[in-house]
Parts: sequence; C-alpha cells; structure tokens
Amino acid sequence: MYREPKSLSTSSDVFYNVESRIPITNVAIPTFDAIVEAKEWVDDVNKM
Repeated sequence: MYREPKSLSTSSDVFYNVESRIPITNVAIPTFDAIVEAKEWVDDVNKM
C-alpha cells in the first residue's frame, strides 16, 4: 500500500510541485517544471 512521505515540504523532491493526482490511486502527477528541474539535477549529478 502506498503511503505519502512524512514531509510534504521537500522542495528538492520532483513530487513537491504537484499538478494533479490520479483520482482512484491518488498518484501525484508533478508539474512540467518540476520534471525539468529534476532531470537537470540528475544530469548535473551524473557529470561528477
């Protein structure tokens, strides 16, 4: 069973900026900007 994270205020998390949720499953859909920011972060970390 899925549980929400204890802290919903982690701005570094891609799911912090949620655009919507799927009604039945309550799965969070992140905003496009959050996805782009997360990808840039992953790319930067992988360059190291």
